[in-house]
Amino acid sequence: MPLLPTVGHKTLSMRFITALMYLALTLGGVTMVYPLLITLTASVTNSYDYEEFGVFPKYLFSREERYKKFLIEKYFDRPFNLFASNYDLPSEWNAYWDLRQRPGVMKNQLSIFGSEKTRGPQLRAIAADYDAFMKQFDSECQLVLMQRLSQGAHREFLKNRYESRVDSSLKGKAREPAALDLMAANTGEGKFSSFEYITYDVEKNFPFHVQRWFPEDVVRYGNYLDYIQSLPSEWKMPQTAKYMWLLYLMDRGKDIEELNKEWGTSHASIYSVAFPSRLPNSPNLRAMWTEFVKERWPLRLVELPSGLGNAYREYLWQRTGIIERYNRLCATRYSSFAEIPFTQRFPREPLVRNYWVDFVLSQVPISEWRLLTAEEVYREFLLKKYGNVGALDVAYGWQVASFDDINFPFKEIDYQQFVANESFFTRFFLTFNYSEVLKFITTRGRSLFNTVGLVALTILATLTVNPLAAYALSRFQLKATQKILIFLLATMAFPAEVAMIPNFLLLRDLHLLNTFGALILPGLANGFSIFLLKGFFDSLPQELFEAATIDGASELKTFWRLTLPLTKPILAVIALNAFIAAYGGFMWAFLVCQNERMWTLMVWIYKFNLMPGTQPYMAMAAFVLVSIPTLLVFLFCQNIILRGIVVPQMK
Repeated sequence: MPLLPTVGHKTLSMRFITALMYLALTLGGVTMVYPLLITLTASVTNSYDYEEFGVFPKYLFSREERYKKFLIEKYFDRPFNLFASNYDLPSEWNAYWDLRQRPGVMKNQLSIFGSEKTRGPQLRAIAADYDAFMKQFDSECQLVLMQRLSQGAHREFLKNRYESRVDSSLKGKAREPAALDLMAANTGEGKFSSFEYITYDVEKNFPFHVQRWFPEDVVRYGNYLDYIQSLPSEWKMPQTAKYMWLLYLMDRGKDIEELNKEWGTSHASIYSVAFPSRLPNSPNLRAMWTEFVKERWPLRLVELPSGLGNAYREYLWQRTGIIERYNRLCATRYSSFAEIPFTQRFPREPLVRNYWVDFVLSQVPISEWRLLTAEEVYREFLLKKYGNVGALDVAYGWQVASFDDINFPFKEIDYQQFVANESFFTRFFLTFNYSEVLKFITTRGRSLFNTVGLVALTILATLTVNPLAAYALSRFQLKATQKILIFLLATMAFPAEVAMIPNFLLLRDLHLLNTFGALILPGLANGFSIFLLKGFFDSLPQELFEAATIDGASELKTFWRLTLPLTKPILAVIALNAFIAAYGGFMWAFLVCQNERMWTLMVWIYKFNLMPGTQPYMAMAAFVLVSIPTLLVFLFCQNIILRGIVVPQMK
């Protein structure tokens, strides 16, 4: 019977009712599609635009949004102060979110946007010179940016390095374990089960601005330096004196107005204050500069005059008394203090370095320290190439009066990198989250194999046990049939969590934990499925079974050849429910299979979401990715599902 009568369906009232019904259905569809679009959009975002929760990615349609998204991608894993220092941001800015929320960003702070139309050759010249400079600059004084890209590049670098050193007779998958063994033996550290587990979080967070911090002379650190040298120049930046000076000024707790008043300067922002390359004239500024150099400047970036050798040896003699004691303390074998070498830069041996550091701090006035700032090295590089500041201004489109006024052109370098690789970064934003999730689930354990095996065995067992039980209850009239049905339906009154503890204890006693049996057996029979199938079997004419008996068919053959073909739609719905339960099941799988080799896909996705560094947008990509199989099943099986819903009603 139709919901709307055919008579009078063209009247105004019926048309109004019909319109209301269509409107309700449309709104219902929107309430389903809208959250889906937000989830899909969130899965291709990063830290810049995740919290916008839009129905489509804005960066696909706005180049300005792509540029700001690129900047966040490049700098996000570094302190905001570093980005603010590079871009001379206003003092009131304190987080990356300001790049999205503050008005006038493109006009003021990112005014370089679009300048490739007028300054294209100059931007390319700046980027080319920066590339040449970084190739010869000390790799120990370089910061790596673009965390998500560089982390993968680091793993690939180590994999290629050590796989190239293993026995050439090893092929395919055998090369990676051998390379991991070689790396563990080479570095003296524990063995990783996969290169995908390796991070450089320790190296990334080196306290380069701490005065007494020195890099360890170990194989792992050497690998890291080689990796830095292999990166494109735009992925890294020097450790600038401007940034270290900024950290010191901010620790002093004074705002830019107070500093300007004390120094007699007119800086617009604390982020724009450059490090004085020479001893300042202002007394207050000179006092702060002296304090900073004496107490904060990293000693690994200090070079001493060559004529301090005798004073250094005299200091060692006063500290240790006799050469034998010095040898014992520093693990050396000199016969006299005169043989001890003097190094203008810090010694690599930690025990010797301690004396060198104490000598520098207590015996050498800072007027004799040569501060090895990245800015000075960069200025020397440009002076050597261009000869005079006029030629530099023409090549770069600048208007600087002298080389002393030059700082690193990070704005131009970042923008040129964006312009040269815009299509790459667009694809990167769209695919990276998904590629990381795929890489994770395909390299951790046996999640795909376990999940496919679990789903297949669960569907097979469900379509075997439930129809047999329902057929037996329908064909053979037992006295307790109604009681059995009530018992089966009663199981639906309790949530699955209630049965978890007894099921777990039973499987433990049967020694079935960490097996497919533990995943499948508790859900082998389903009360509702048996009840549904029995009702359908009861509705079949008895003449069909009598005809099969007359033809000589056994009970099993009657079940297989006659009854099951008639129940295909219902079996399809039962199989679909079994698929959803097995594929999407997490808690039970996590409880009974604590061995990683038996973890299913959902357990690994849970593990992925708990891993350090996993951001919400990565979790969204994981959720979307694992939902695809269920979506495909519904799309391709919707006709069968509909028949399974309608046929029982028709019967």
